[in-house]
Order: sequence, then C-alpha cells, then structure tokens
Amino acid sequence: MAASWAEEVQDYQHDRRVKVHPDLFKGRTVGYVRGENSKRERSYNPLLGRFLDQHREREQQDFEEKVKKNYLNMARDIQLRKEAPYDLITHERKFEALVPEALDPAKPKELKCPVPDTAVDYNIISNLRFDAHHWAHPQKRPIPKDRVPKARMVPALLHKDFNILTNRYLEHHEEKVERDRELNLLEAAEKMRQQPFNPLSQKFCDARLEERMRACQDALTTEVKLRNEEAQPLSYRGNITNCYDMLSHQVKDPELMDYIKQSEGGRKVRYKTRVRFEEDVRHADVKQEDRVKRMKPLQIAHERFTTEMERGYDILTNQDFGHRKEKHEKFLHTPRTKPLLTPWQKVLEQTGEAVAGPCVRIPKPTGVSGARDDLNLLQNTGGCGVLRSSRCSHARSEAHGAMTRALEAIRSLRGAKASCKQRSAEFAEFGMPS
Repeated sequence: MAASWAEEVQDYQHDRRVKVHPDLFKGRTVGYVRGENSKRERSYNPLLGRFLDQHREREQQDFEEKVKKNYLNMARDIQLRKEAPYDLITHERKFEALVPEALDPAKPKELKCPVPDTAVDYNIISNLRFDAHHWAHPQKRPIPKDRVPKARMVPALLHKDFNILTNRYLEHHEEKVERDRELNLLEAAEKMRQQPFNPLSQKFCDARLEERMRACQDALTTEVKLRNEEAQPLSYRGNITNCYDMLSHQVKDPELMDYIKQSEGGRKVRYKTRVRFEEDVRHADVKQEDRVKRMKPLQIAHERFTTEMERGYDILTNQDFGHRKEKHEKFLHTPRTKPLLTPWQKVLEQTGEAVAGPCVRIPKPTGVSGARDDLNLLQNTGGCGVLRSSRCSHARSEAHGAMTRALEAIRSLRGAKASCKQRSAEFAEFGMPS
C-alpha cells in the first residue's frame, strides 16, 4: 500500500501504462477437439463393457483388481476389530493362523475395540447377564453394573376393590360410600365454580349472576336498538311499525300515528283530484251525448210530419188518427222534432219566462174549422199552433201586432230599470239615501 497519495498515483500510472499481464506471454492453450472426444467414445463398447484396445483393457482390469483387494482387506480388518475373535458357528479362533503368539500366556495382548460391540449389559438371545452367559473366559467376562429397578406403578383402574355385581366395596363399604358422596359434591362444586353456565338450561347456576347477565343483555339490546334507530335515515323513522304494534294491535305513539295518516291523506289528494277531474270529464261526455241525442231530432224539419197530421187520417188504411179503440182509430205518435220558435217565444225565452211547448192538434174535418178557432189556438199555444194560410191572415196580423207591442213594453221596462240604477249610483256618490 502506498505511503502517500503521490505514490499511489504513480503506482496506478505504472499499472495502467508499464505493467504487462503475465498471461500475455503464455502460448496458445489447446482445448478439447470434437474429433478427439468422439474417438474416445468409440474406444469403449458399452454393450460388452470392455475397451476395444486389448492393452488398455488389461491395464483397466489390473487396476480394478488392485482396488478391489485394497477395499476387501480394509473391510476384513474392520470386521476382525469389531466382531468376536472366534467364529459363532464353528467356534474356531480367528487369530491363531494369523497371529499365533497372541494366544501365548507369556505375552497377553488384548484387542480393544474403540467402539463397544453392544449397548446392553446382557445377552440379547438368552436375556442373561454377561457374568452368566458370555463368549469370553469367566474371569475375563465383563462385570455388569448393579441397577436398582424403579418402582412399578399400577394404575388405579387396575386395582379392583369394588364388586360390580353387588355394587359394594370389598372392604369398608359404608365409609367409602360416604367418601365418594363428599368427593362428588366437592367435584360438582369445583366444576360449577369453573363453569358457572349450564349448557342444557342455558342459564347460570348462580341466580344473582343470571340476573346480572340478563340486565346486561337487556341494556346491550336497548343500546343496539337505539344505535340502529339513530343510523336509520329520516324517511325510515316515520314507519308505521314505530307507532303501532302489529301483533297486539295497540297504538304506541298516537301523535306519530296521526301524522302518518295526514301525510298519507296528503299523498292521496292528487289521486282525488284526478278522480274528480275524470268524473267531471265523464259527466261532460254524458251531457254532450245527451245534447247530441237531443239535437239530432232538431236537424230534421218539423214540416215533414205536419202534412200527415193535418190530413187527419192514414192514406193507406183510411183510419182516423185518435186514441179510441172502439172506433178503430189509429194511434198517432207524436214526433220528436220541434217547430221553429216564433218571435213571441224568442222574446219570452230571452226574458227568462216559461215558454209554452209546442202542441200538436189533430185537425178537424174540413167543414168545422174557421178563423176563430185558429185564433183561439194561437192564443192558447203561444203562437205555435199549425195554422192554415188560407184562413188566418187576419189572426196572423193581429198576433204580429201583439208581439210588436210586447217588445216595445219590454224595451221601455229595460230603459226604466237602467235609469233607476244610474240614479241610485248618483245618490250613493253624494251620500244620499236612494
């Protein structure tokens, strides 16, 4: 590492400009060629498991044999070290042929295995201790350690002191029954203390606790109800169920009930208006239909029926018109058409007086009629009788004069009435009694 900044800069310039990487002086490396790899692959026959070159195959077999012997020798050494020094089947010594001096008592040599050959201190076949059953000499057998066995615990359920047939204890029955009763009471009390709620009756065992819990539930229910009512929109608060009990049919809030009825009535006003309008339209249609029915006969001329009535008999049967059946008179139906109003009738209609309806008379025979009868008929019927033009010219002139005089009288009455109104207005203007 450079001591100063200048030396560090000089080292950096030397590395960048002067120093040359040593790999640049090496020759070109020769890599694997594809042809060489293919040649090596063809030199071995995978079906026979042999090399095609005999010299190469012999070298490979010698190498494999050498390696196999080394591994077998190593495995045999491990087997001799860890297993028994004699054969379990023939009971022959394994080291006599290899190491005869190992059995010489003058040179005792023991082969100690670094790893124990068993984890128990007894023979697993006969279940006897090593001092009684072992392959070694009795003096050389391992001495097992004395172990104190643990006390064997017997479950209480296996200790039978109760006869299930007689339902009695074998010993001290009365004392044990009293003991069981007290234990059951204590167990029930402890269970009730730990679990005060009875799942069958859905109540607390303690009456005081049950009462407090019911009070808490009622308070919670009321709170939830009030919160839900506050959360509801204003349109839902005026519901009919809030002021009326649907089950008991009792009114809880009369004021709210009256308000709901008034609001419902206000909402139905538009329907009443529509019904009233439709009823008026229907009455108008009926009146129009009646008017049309009444006007239809007016579209027919009344003179179409006067000719037959003036004739006085039926030209086909020669029967007289009348109502007497004994004389075999033919009934004449009165037509629905009306004759045109006379000037006198128009005057009476304008003044609001009753107008005599048109009357139809059946003409008398030819020799019994005269001007006097026609005049009387004109006076009785208000000028709407049927007159023969050949006989009543004088009566018609008199009627015309009478109507003229009546019109003049009506005009004079109207003028007098208008002058009276004008004078009353003047008196009222000056504050004078009229």
